Amino acid sequence: MQKPLKGIYAVCPETKNFIDLKKKITQCIDAGIKLFQIRIKSIDILLENELVIKDIISSVHASDGLILINDFFHLVDRFNFDGVHIGQSDGDISLIRMIIKNKLIGLSCYNSHMLTKNVINADYVSVGAFNTSVTKKNISLIPKNFYKELINIQKPLCLIGGINDSNFSKANSLNFDMIAISNGIFGSQNINKVTKFFVKKFQEVN
Repeated sequence: MQKPLKGIYAVCPETKNFIDLKKKITQCIDAGIKLFQIRIKSIDILLENELVIKDIISSVHASDGLILINDFFHLVDRFNFDGVHIGQSDGDISLIRMIIKNKLIGLSCYNSHMLTKNVINADYVSVGAFNTSVTKKNISLIPKNFYKELINIQKPLCLIGGINDSNFSKANSLNFDMIAISNGIFGSQNINKVTKFFVKKFQEVN
């Protein structure tokens, strides 16, 4: 039975220090996070750190959580990820579905023109950007009328883009199934404290 796609979605930032990342993810797990994404753009870095990444994945699974990889769908089975998160231009989603079978596929969507048939093969859709962020400074923000179009998507929806403790209440009021946070968690001086804040506030609304 598939675990529910609901809650705070911790998106791990680019890093080469996976020992430190493991410590940070452990703090997130202790604070109640169940959804994670490893977002590393270099396949070489991923392969060089395969053992510690597999250890991170095991820790997430031991807490009954889910962890996805960004882009590299062909590594899903090798590492035992629960699925992959891709952008609209990152490959043929039908082909990816054939390769990873019943594992999760998340799809990024930044405007109404991108709401295509690809959504049918996705398990959830990430919508943004809610705000500019460290990783995507020049991206367009979601137009207000776009929120209305999301009602027709019969998939779990995730809000993405520059969400932190200062704007979380506004993001949370939009009632998305998931709220993705990256620097707002991993850039914090007190990960456990800020993550508990996000989890508590999300649960109050949802």
